[in-house]
Amino acid sequence: MCVCYQLELPFKNIAKTFKAKPPKVTWHPIDRIRPSHIVPVVMVDSASGERVLKLMTWGMPFFDFEKKKLVKHHLFNARSETITEKKTFKSHFVKDRILVPVYPAFIEWKDIGEKKKQPWQIGLKSEEPFAFAGIWGKWNMTIEDDKTIENKLKTNPKYEPKKEEIDYYSVITTTPNEVVASIHNRMPCIMDPRNYDAWLDPKIENTSILKSLLQPFPAEKMRSKLLTVS
Repeated sequence: MCVCYQLELPFKNIAKTFKAKPPKVTWHPIDRIRPSHIVPVVMVDSASGERVLKLMTWGMPFFDFEKKKLVKHHLFNARSETITEKKTFKSHFVKDRILVPVYPAFIEWKDIGEKKKQPWQIGLKSEEPFAFAGIWGKWNMTIEDDKTIENKLKTNPKYEPKKEEIDYYSVITTTPNEVVASIHNRMPCIMDPRNYDAWLDPKIENTSILKSLLQPFPAEKMRSKLLTVS
């Protein structure tokens, strides 16, 4: 599982590293990115075929049949082993793949017993930026909170909640390598830069080929560091 990562790079640096065109918007680097945060990801523009940076919200929504509504930010991870078996993920895996830039690391919490956990920062030995494999999609979501909607319906039973088309993404996870295994039982799929083009290529739809790219990143290229809590 991955619930927190860092992206301490400005747009221009992210764009240069991943050879992608930045959008004409303002965004500030984030030290702790968590589900619901809006951050840049790398995708291929369907019209130009070029890599572009686009701001998306972390955590795909899912439909809660009990409450009969879409729930935001719940599906922030997708397991590589079952991604083609899950209805929510399958079509996006085939058509809507992205790279999720990370720098300098992602953070996992190690269970040390007695309901205590230690935060570990995990990145590359080279100290270079890297990218998770991800998928994305569009959802027409209510942009007002439940309480606001409830209050407006009291005064106007015919009130229609405001909606907006929003881009969401999920990070793909896999089994851990030796570095991560001592900390957590899952790790994000870190994409080998040599496979960036193949992963982003919308023409590649063979799921066997795509899943072959989702391997645990080589442990010898990674490092971990215990974070002290001040």
